[in-house]
Amino acid sequence: MILSHRIYTSTLIGLSGACVMLAMTSPGTEPAMVMVAAAGALCAGLPVAGLFGGRGAEGAWAAFAGALMATGLGAALAGCALALAMGFAGAVIMAPVAVIGAIVTQPLATIVWAGSMAGVHFLTRLAREEAPY
Repeated sequence: MILSHRIYTSTLIGLSGACVMLAMTSPGTEPAMVMVAAAGALCAGLPVAGLFGGRGAEGAWAAFAGALMATGLGAALAGCALALAMGFAGAVIMAPVAVIGAIVTQPLATIVWAGSMAGVHFLTRLAREEAPY
């Protein structure tokens, strides 16, 4: 995967993280929390971007694995940022538990997570097919 596609895919994953954060919280969520979630997801998307955009069932399973890894790592990175900002070291562990718990228990968060990750996979596949190389 060329660098521009990796950055494109990780940016889409960052947008997905922001959308999931908005879906799992109540109205009036602080914009800083959404930005931290987006930044954590974007950074987590860089190492797993190559798993998105493949063809067929193998590509779909790879994208699902990438989505799980990006979600866990992105939440942990957001927890690290919160731990640095608030001085609460438990945020590193609490953030992934909160995100995964919300995806499992809140239907809106589940739909937003699954839909946005499917969108990342589909848009990455389109970008790969249109690449001039």
